Amino acid sequence: MRAKHVALGALIAAAAAAERVEVPFSYAWRFHLGPGPDDGPGPGNGWAFPQLISNCTGTWPNPNRITSLDCSVACAYNPSCMVWIHVNNSRSCAHGDGNATCVPAVSNATANGALRTTVTPLQTSYAFAAALLPEDAGWPLVDAPHDALMSLNNSFSETGGDASHGYRVRQVVWYRKHFQLPGNWAGSHVLLRFEGVGHVAQVWLNGEYLLTHNSEYGGFTVRLDNISAAVWGGPNVLALRADASWGSAHWYSGGGIDRPVWLVRTAAANIVEDGVFAPAELATGATSAFVSAEWQNSGGAAGGSITCAVLFQLQNASTGEVLSNVTTPPATLPPSDGIATTATAQLPLPPSVLAHLWSIQAPTLYTLNVTLLLLPNGGGQEAVDGALVTVGYRTTRWDPATGFYLNDAPVRQRGFSNHNSFAGVGVAMPPRLDVFRAQVARALGANTWRMSHNPYRSSLYDALDALGIMVRDFDMYTASLSLFHVSS
Repeated sequence: MRAKHVALGALIAAAAAAERVEVPFSYAWRFHLGPGPDDGPGPGNGWAFPQLISNCTGTWPNPNRITSLDCSVACAYNPSCMVWIHVNNSRSCAHGDGNATCVPAVSNATANGALRTTVTPLQTSYAFAAALLPEDAGWPLVDAPHDALMSLNNSFSETGGDASHGYRVRQVVWYRKHFQLPGNWAGSHVLLRFEGVGHVAQVWLNGEYLLTHNSEYGGFTVRLDNISAAVWGGPNVLALRADASWGSAHWYSGGGIDRPVWLVRTAAANIVEDGVFAPAELATGATSAFVSAEWQNSGGAAGGSITCAVLFQLQNASTGEVLSNVTTPPATLPPSDGIATTATAQLPLPPSVLAHLWSIQAPTLYTLNVTLLLLPNGGGQEAVDGALVTVGYRTTRWDPATGFYLNDAPVRQRGFSNHNSFAGVGVAMPPRLDVFRAQVARALGANTWRMSHNPYRSSLYDALDALGIMVRDFDMYTASLSLFHVSS
């Protein structure tokens, strides 16, 4: 389950709505295809692999690395990796630490690799990361989701391109975003939420390095209110370097800011990003559902301790009618970064909900309204943050002889394997395209959607939930099949 944080007017109390503000941050990014003047393909100048090798002992396998570039750069981004070796014309890749021994071997004459003689830090200083440089005035403006490798300025190449990526040239790309932080946001909890950047993302604000994130399919957040370089009430420049020059995917995985971006402002007491958990699975005969919300006190040392409780309300998705509610016991947190607490409860499910479980024929969905309540010492309560989560309850089970059951009814699974890409747009698919793909699958009789091979955008899960299509998570490495689930 993924919490859907919302903007003004969506929470129960007006005070709560006034605290959380979410601004679409996907528009008007300045884009540069290719590396900057002081970086090249791969991890940049901060890594060195000066010595070629023929064989290494004391290494560990690193499977599914398509090329020697994938093998070497994966090692380069791992500070504990001191050596890599790749067998030509295969996916045989191995990495080793400082204890690995590298010696020539006739039996491995077709392999190549390199030994890192010293550990060098990841490069975090680039010309394109500096703020307010004039050259980005000539960069084209693009909106996220944006697949940099599908850029019109890019070209196909049978020699420099990647066959697994349709002979697109995989390379480093850069983005810059000029924006203002409202002056009255100073002192609030402010962050950027990236739903996905491929493949390795590095972020700077006004030239100050913030972080590196290594996962195209996992979202991440960048906190801004505790950054010394942030300018409140004035201009800021965000720089983002996306290293899409490598990757182990044997399917097209694109590159760049290929999922939406949000600028989020909350109060000091706030629900952690993706901190709401509302599993759809019900035990046989259950009359309640488990719910939880993780919250934190990010107000800083001057803010003092905060006491809060969490209110969960299950609502009719169409009318907003409250069908059930539960409030957790209060908890107190001191001001700190990185420390949170999780409030849990059993949410009663009325007979009307139990009689209308989510199914393929009738995909009934509800809204779980989650409100963080501040409990001041003087008494009373104030709603300071909130989230909305879409949920549909159901039961599932497998029978070794008769197969899969949804709500105790046998279901024969029908569906297709769907990749995280589409012709013409690559991996940068807008929500309307997710809806279109789900509608076409349903029209063809599908009740199951296999993800090949990674998590999708939230908009696709929403479409599948609403159309009565189950999601099957398939791990390409272990070929393990997870339980079907309503995916919101």
